[in-house]
Amino acid sequence: MGLDKFVNKLAGTSKAPLSVLALSFLIALTVNSFELTIAFARSSSLVDTTDLSSVQAQTVQKAAKIAKAGNAAKAKQMIQDTLNTTDDVSTCLAMASAADIVGFKLQDSKRACLQKALSLSKTRDDYFRCALKARQVQVFDITSDAVKQLLSSASSTEELLDLARRAQEIAMNDVSHLALEKAYAQTKEITAAFNLAKQCRLLGADDLARKICREVIDDNQTTKDLIDLLPGIEEFKYPDGTRYLLKRALDFAKTVDEFKLVFDNARRLNQLDIADLAGFRGRKLVQLQNMVNAEAEKEKDAESAVKEAPKVPTTGF
Repeated sequence: MGLDKFVNKLAGTSKAPLSVLALSFLIALTVNSFELTIAFARSSSLVDTTDLSSVQAQTVQKAAKIAKAGNAAKAKQMIQDTLNTTDDVSTCLAMASAADIVGFKLQDSKRACLQKALSLSKTRDDYFRCALKARQVQVFDITSDAVKQLLSSASSTEELLDLARRAQEIAMNDVSHLALEKAYAQTKEITAAFNLAKQCRLLGADDLARKICREVIDDNQTTKDLIDLLPGIEEFKYPDGTRYLLKRALDFAKTVDEFKLVFDNARRLNQLDIADLAGFRGRKLVQLQNMVNAEAEKEKDAESAVKEAPKVPTTGF
């Protein structure tokens, strides 16, 4: 079957001239072949050169091959020369990836690329990219430096929460945790602390949320203040947290009313052992007060009896 007939068969009932259809078919074949050639070239490439210019790509490819062959010093110098002409974060990170393909032989080159990328960074996204790339190629001190830059770029609680959310979205949970810790260090009020603890739970930092709740409890040292905190703690549904608060409130209780306050809330929350202990201490305090009052009445009655007794006249010589 000739090409015209083959194309005509593919075209079906099309009225287009055979020559036009044949030309379209040939163009499609040429484009597909070109794309396959590019894909094959990329797959056979020693390093990913997507973000590099053609000249940079050729240099880095050659450097990688030289390093693979055992001449690491020459490869490092080639990469450094290329790096000296670079003023773009993406290019520096791409070169770090290229150096990582070779392994430890180009460790110094990886570090140099990452350090320059970090020095060129201006936005939060730039710092995140540097931290992620440094972690990927296992240059962890650069990761640490990038994280410090991220944390220093945020000062207010809102900025730190935004940073924590962004870090959590790209699976940098440790950075998210550090941002939340910095936000907590700046918190001065109980309400703000509880609100931050809720954000911590939403962002998966449940350990920090628990820490905040516990430290808020520890900062209060009267039964009334602790019981006033109870509704806020209950929102987190931490049974150990509410129990800890009730036990601390019981330790500070000194009056019958305070013992009753602990007793009522402990029973409501089904902490029956704490309720029983609060009730016992409250009853003992009532008994003690009754005994003291009874003794005071006896002394008062004795004093009254002495005052009311008739005086016996005395005789002198």
